[in-house]
This record gives sequence, C-alpha cells and structure tokens, in this order.
Amino acid sequence: MAVRPVGGNLAQTVKLMQINLFCGLSVHRGEQPPLRHFQTYKTGALLAYLAFYGQQAHPRELLVNLLWPDADPASGRNRLTQALVWLRPRLEATESERGTILISDRQSLRLQTSGVETDVRLFEDALRAADSKLGPAVQIEALRRAVDLYRGELLTGYYEDWVLTERQRLFEQFLLALRRLVALYEQTEAFDRALDCARRALVADPVSEEIHCALIRLLALTGQPAAGLRQYREMEQILQRELDEEPSAAARTLAEQIRRSEPQLVRLQPGLWTAPQKLPAPLTRFFGRSDEIQQVRGLMEGGQVRLLSLIGTGGCGKTRL
Repeated sequence: MAVRPVGGNLAQTVKLMQINLFCGLSVHRGEQPPLRHFQTYKTGALLAYLAFYGQQAHPRELLVNLLWPDADPASGRNRLTQALVWLRPRLEATESERGTILISDRQSLRLQTSGVETDVRLFEDALRAADSKLGPAVQIEALRRAVDLYRGELLTGYYEDWVLTERQRLFEQFLLALRRLVALYEQTEAFDRALDCARRALVADPVSEEIHCALIRLLALTGQPAAGLRQYREMEQILQRELDEEPSAAARTLAEQIRRSEPQLVRLQPGLWTAPQKLPAPLTRFFGRSDEIQQVRGLMEGGQVRLLSLIGTGGCGKTRL
C-alpha cells in the first residue's frame, strides 16, 4: 500500500486513497471493495466536487448553493451536514484517520490531497509530462499513460454545470493526446500503434473528419489502399447522416490520391493534420438553442473569427452554449 506524508511530517502517513472520476465515481482503498454507491445523488456530487477541486478549501455556503440551490439556507446547511456525516466514516475508516482526509471547519471543507489521489489528476500530470522536450520516446510514454487513464467520460451520471464543462475539456484533451500519439508513432514508424490510436480516436469522435483522414492516410501508407477508400466511403456516410455535410476538399483530394496510387501522401508531424479542424461534437443533447448553435458554428468554422464573446444575463446558458 502506497503512503504519503501529511503536513510535511515524514513520520506521519496515511494510506493512499484513489478516487476515480472517469466513467463514473468510485473510491478505491487497498483490498477493500470499491465504494460506488452513495447515500444520495447529492452526496456523490459533493465528494466528486471536493475530489476534482482538491487543491483548495471550499466555503460551506458555496457548496450549499452549488448542490441545493433551491433549498433555504438552514435546510441546505443541514443537507450538507448529513452528507458529511455519511461520507466521513467511509473516507476515514479508523479512529486514527479521523480528520486526516476530510478536512472541515465551520467555514469550509476540503480533501487532504496528500492522502487522496484522483485519476483526473494523474491524467493531467501525464499530459504535462508529455509536453517535455526530452524526445519522442518520453512523450509517447507519458501520452500512453494519459490515454490509458481515460476510461470514459468524466463522472458519468452527473450533470451539474461544472461537470459538463470539465467533461468536454477533458474529452478534448484525451482526443488531442490520441492525435499526438498517432503523429509520434508515425514519426517513429510504429505504424500499427498509430493505426490503433487513430481507431480509438475515431470510436471516441466518429464525426471528426480529421481523424477519419488520418486513418485513411495511414491505411494507404501501410499498403492498405482499399481499406483506406472503404474508410473514406464510411466517412462520407457518417458526415452526411450526422452533420448533413460532405467531405472537405482536402479529404476528397486525399481519396483521389489513393485511387491514383500516388506516392506523395505526406507524413504527419506531431500536432499536424491533413484536414481542417472543426468544433468538437457535443457529448449530450442541448435543447432550445439550435439557432444560436448554428450561428456560433458558422462564425467559428468560417475561418474569419478567432475570438467570440457570448453575452447574456446570469443563468441563461452561456457556459453550456
């Protein structure tokens, strides 16, 4: 069992607890069965928030407003207390651990980060390590670690505004990591692994033309032009069905090069793609803003706008849009 120092005292340690936030919420500790079910939905949401933002203390009033916005202040504080009463013995199982993981006072709450690790924090640490200038091998190792940690979308089953925002951000980081792996594997001529990563990226984002094009080009480069053209036809069908769009000129040129057996298919470099970037596909349905969505997409994808500001009263849905 791994241990970490608490409060800078090397003699004082606690058992390392793992809280997984990807693909749902679960708490893992040693040989104990994982904790996956919580007293209430809000109890789980409270733990998820404290774990995700574990580097800071959170005012109790903020947590009450976040989790029980419709409750009167006294009722909200009581519900927060009830959630803490349920969580504490499950996070701090022994008497010696009381107050070492769930740190609270009359004003604020936080999780002791030296006693708790999260898969999201490890994922982002791995991405930061991949930004090093130590060469492709180091970057590949870090990126592989990151994509292996991403087991599914953030906090499946939770739909708070902050969850939806962070879910999309982490999903995009995951896709970017896979794209970088494709480029690095191709750079080092590990084509089978490049193909595996491109296919995994396509499963995660099946309407991405740039990922389809990367896979098409890799299939052609590895002596599978027929498979590359089948992938192009599949992309045509998906874009038409899901987005009512046709492949871009760059994608059509790529398919024509393959049909003519032209050898000048350009190798990828890290961060470079053959098709123009499009906005990411939404992970959940969004009702009542179809006109605004089309307007934003038109401005951003037209190539003329680099920064777009959304203006409106509080609570009207700017963050979600």
